[in-house]
Amino acid sequence: MKEQDLYNQLETLIDSAFKNLYKEKTNMQPSQKTQVNVNSNTEATKAKYSNIQEYTQATGKRFRMTKEQTQRGISREEAFREFMQLSD
Repeated sequence: MKEQDLYNQLETLIDSAFKNLYKEKTNMQPSQKTQVNVNSNTEATKAKYSNIQEYTQATGKRFRMTKEQTQRGISREEAFREFMQLSD
């Protein structure tokens, strides 16, 4: 098999894979597209955590301070309280 033939076959295979993937995403019903966003937003606003450990245990995520909070020199606990007030 010539190198150019192999290249053309690979190009065709890759193009068709991307076209199929694009079709699957565009053929989704609107409820399927928005369901993930709605669920993640409501969970974040419903949950109230009293401390960083509770937040980490419930979400599985580590609380991280922003660069601005670090520059202000506040503690992680103070930064967490700010974070919780913003999520209200």
